[in-house]
Amino acid sequence: MLRRLLPAIVAGIVLGSAAPASALIPPDTRCRTGTVALTFDDGPSKEQTPRLLKILRANDAQATFFVQGRFAKKYPEILRQMVRDGHAVENHSWNHPELTTRSDRSVERQLESTQTAIEKAIGRKPGLFRPPYGDTDAGVRAIGKRLELRQQLWTIDTRDWSGLSKSKIRAAALRGLRPHRSNVILMHDNVGNSPATLKAVPSIIKRLRRQGYCLAPLESMMPLGTVSAPSRTVEAGDKPSRLVKITFEMDGPAQRNGSFRVRAVSGSAQEGIDFRAVDRRVAVHRGQTTAEIRLRIYGDPKPNQAKTLSLRLDQPRGLRIGTRSVAVTIADDAQWEAAVRALIEPVVRPAATLTP
Repeated sequence: MLRRLLPAIVAGIVLGSAAPASALIPPDTRCRTGTVALTFDDGPSKEQTPRLLKILRANDAQATFFVQGRFAKKYPEILRQMVRDGHAVENHSWNHPELTTRSDRSVERQLESTQTAIEKAIGRKPGLFRPPYGDTDAGVRAIGKRLELRQQLWTIDTRDWSGLSKSKIRAAALRGLRPHRSNVILMHDNVGNSPATLKAVPSIIKRLRRQGYCLAPLESMMPLGTVSAPSRTVEAGDKPSRLVKITFEMDGPAQRNGSFRVRAVSGSAQEGIDFRAVDRRVAVHRGQTTAEIRLRIYGDPKPNQAKTLSLRLDQPRGLRIGTRSVAVTIADDAQWEAAVRALIEPVVRPAATLTP
């Protein structure tokens, strides 16, 4: 009996040594009064941020973390836990300088190096940035835009960094709420007074929900992006088949995860003869500006006229559709035109030499 149980006991010990994978915190839908984004700047902190993540999980609350690149690089696993829990991770510069005092190149490095550190940790780049101290101007915003980052400040500053008590932080968080609008509360998880902030968070969440506000990461409060695509002409070629990349473009960096359905619909080009059927969902992740599919085109050694099909876009989730039908023309790599010229030119050339 012991011999039969021993493998299971050993397996249980080994598996038990690993931390269980956490489930996504469910989204909050109790929004009769308005929406609130809890945002935390300056982390991650090795000590405070894991404690904060446990508090948010215990209260089923999603939040947004504006992290410094130097700490994202140092503590990538904390960022991965944020994402596993359903929180948003955004850009708060590399080491927290006043950006308006820096050269354009320095500001670009601050944001770009942080993008790289975050992408390396969680596999995707942020779509938002928050300038340290809220210190910004048109130049800083323009650099962010070039890096496909949208600036996001706050509507309520708790000033929790200034040594306020738990009760005063809570009062500051609730004082400026705007009913039936989006609210963004600024707090910190990596400053000297962060322990007091963490003590205030559970009661802030309870009071917000009692007043009818729901809690959501910033990405869910951003405007929906629009996806579109231009018409395409592709060459059939003389091989049995080839894959053609079709690119769909967003009108800016996607501020939330989304998707849409793409179907290939026959025109003069026929499914199964000229192209392979397509009916699938295409994902667009936060921060992305494009998405793509591969369309398989079947070749034909015989010369043919150009044929067309359409890609129909529908069933959007988390985005809008700008182009509902994308025309795709399958050209015959000039073989049809060459064949026609071979037939016509012997007739046309002598006719051109005739005189009245």
